Order: sequence, then C-alpha cells, then structure tokens
Amino acid sequence: MTKCQYEYKYFKKKKCPHEALDGKDICYWHEERTNKYPIGEIGTIDFKNLDLIEADLQGAHLESADLQGANLWDANLQGADLWDANLQGANLWDANLQGANLWFANLQGANLGGADLQGANLGGADLQGANLGGADLQGADLMGADLQGAHLRGADLQGANLYRAKFDNSNFWEAKLDEIVINEREGRYEEASQIYRTLKNYFRNEGIYERSGDYYYREKVVEKKIYREKNKGKYLGSLLLDLLCGYGEKPGRIIFSSLAWIFFNSFIYFIFGIEKGVAEIGFSFQASVSVNVTNFLNCLYFSFVTFTTLGYGDLHPVGITKTFATVEAFTGVFMLALFVLTMGRKMMR
Repeated sequence: MTKCQYEYKYFKKKKCPHEALDGKDICYWHEERTNKYPIGEIGTIDFKNLDLIEADLQGAHLESADLQGANLWDANLQGADLWDANLQGANLWDANLQGANLWFANLQGANLGGADLQGANLGGADLQGANLGGADLQGADLMGADLQGAHLRGADLQGANLYRAKFDNSNFWEAKLDEIVINEREGRYEEASQIYRTLKNYFRNEGIYERSGDYYYREKVVEKKIYREKNKGKYLGSLLLDLLCGYGEKPGRIIFSSLAWIFFNSFIYFIFGIEKGVAEIGFSFQASVSVNVTNFLNCLYFSFVTFTTLGYGDLHPVGITKTFATVEAFTGVFMLALFVLTMGRKMMR
C-alpha cells in the first residue's frame, strides 16, 4: 500500500500518515466526498453501514481531512487532530471532542449539539450557523473563532478563551458565560477588555441590557487594572468611580458611599463641635452618655442637611468644621446628581 500523497495547504513538507485508497494516490480522509462512509480500521472503508456513527477516532491524525456532511454522531474524537479539516454540515451530535485540535477547521452549519468540547482548540474555526446547543465548551480555546449566527443555547462556555471571537446574530440564551473571563484571571488585561466589549455589545444589540451592563462593568474594571500599570492619575479616577457608583452600573454604591460620607462628617462635627444659637454641640468628657448621644444625633442631622444642601439654619458650623461643611455640601451636590444620572440611565434602558 502506498501512502497518501495529499499536499497540505500550509505545511508543504508535512506527510499524511494514512494509506492511499486502491487505485488512488489519496487516502479516505482527504478524498473530497460528502457524506463519508464509515470505516473499520483507519483507512479501510466498510460499506456495510452508511455513516461514522460511534466511530472510535481517538487521537486520529485527520489534519485537513474532508469530512463535509459526515455523520459522526456520538463518535469518539478525543485528542484527534482535525486542524484545517472540512466538517461543513457534519453531524457531531454528542461527539467526544475533548482536547481535539480544530484549529481553523470549517464547521459551518455543523451540528455539535451536546458535544463535549472541553479543552478543545477551536482557534480561528469557522462556526457560522453551527448548532452548539448544550455543548460543553469549558476551557475551550475560541480565539478568533467565527460564531456569527451560531446557536449556543444552554452551551457551557465557562473558562473558554473568547478573545477576538465574533458573536453577531448568535443565540446565547441560557448559555453559561464567565463573569470574569480566564484572560483577566491570567493577567491578560488587554485581551479581557476586548472580550468584555464584545459581550457587552452583543447583549446590548440583543436588548439584554442587564447582562450588557454587567460586562460593561467588567470592561471598566479591567481598564482600571491597565491604568494601574500605565497611568496613576487615570487609575485613581477610575478607582473613585468604581467605589462611588460602579461606573454607573451600581447605584446602590452611591447610597452606601453617601451614607458613609455623611456619618464620617457627623463624627467630625461631633469631635470639633457645631453651634445651635450660642450653645456649642459636640463631644464632652464632662457630659453624660445621654447628652453625648443627643449631641451626636444633632451632628448627624446637621451632616444630612448639609449633604443635601437643605441648610435649615438651626445649626451651623464653627472653626474648622466650616471647611468640612463646605466640602460636604459640594460633594453632596455631586453625589446626588450622580445618583439621579445613574438611576435615570438604568431606567431609560
């Protein structure tokens, strides 16, 4: 038997390890034919059946193989090398593709429903219009993969690398996606930022604004991490926005930070004192506990009305507390406006 003489597109010196078909200079796997017949041993055609159902092709060398329209339902392709293979329209339902190399494979319109693709390399693969419903893609490498129009309902994409992947018109309904992508966890912040931006835009275009907001927040968090290394000024500004309002996605943080600021200033007023008419209100070692508690509550009340700029005039600052009252009033206006803006933005969406 002579060896297959197939010439690989990118690696001219690479040799196919399979035997050529009788009377041909090419093997079964590289022969251009739709709806491949099944095999017994690799390279031997078995005409008793009409498909590759449950075929055991674990670790098989199928680089650039032509499997267009092949029926590989429940086949075992664990660790198989399917680099640059043509699997357009193939049926891979429930197939085991754990750790398989599908780099730049053509999987347009392929049926991968329920397939096990854990740890598979799908970098640059063409998955346009493919069915990946319920597929397990945990830890898969989808860098640069084209998933436009793909069906991913219920698919598990946790831990997958989605850098530069395309999702236009895909269906991610009930799909499991990481809140924090693997790229961020591994410190590849530029890649993580691009992934979050892609997911943000996808969910926004689909009208799923809550998920879009979640990924917008993660995008800004990653930007903050990038600024920490490159621009300390922008880092501090980003950190402040995160703490105050979660970049406009977490209005609850504004309420919490506002209350914390009000209580902080009330302690300042309590320590340094404010006035009510001619009487000084503040902490005193000579006063009883009840008097000090009453004084603190008055300082807390004064802090609230200062923060909200109501200013009833019954209490007023003295000495150093004038400075704190001025700062509190200024920040209060800013934080109230920020809260209205954040809530309005979320309600409008």
